[in-house]
Amino acid sequence: MDAAVRDVPARRHIQSIVVSRRGELLLERYFRDRRPTDLSNLHSVTKSVLATLTGIGIGHGSLTLATTLGEPFTVDGRKAGISVEHLLTMTSGLDAGSPHDIDEPLRFLNIPRTAR
Repeated sequence: MDAAVRDVPARRHIQSIVVSRRGELLLERYFRDRRPTDLSNLHSVTKSVLATLTGIGIGHGSLTLATTLGEPFTVDGRKAGISVEHLLTMTSGLDAGSPHDIDEPLRFLNIPRTAR
């Protein structure tokens, strides 16, 4: 695994690989001086994971494409009407020119930035 990541230039951005199944840690590797306590910006990986989890939730009947953020969460007025479909298609209607804070999800979940 280490050589497969280290020796292939196209994989130069991989910083860590963690694989678990049913709560059991199967693989945990860190590259390029990364440590298990480091926080990482996952960029677009999050979209794929959340889309998959959303599909599972829809399949189980826990939510629909029409479910809004205001149903399961307490959010401010302009975000309350954003639906699951809006999130999946990135058409929330929020101003794309506004400043985005990478730590906003951490604050939303009440997790300090230095969480380890």
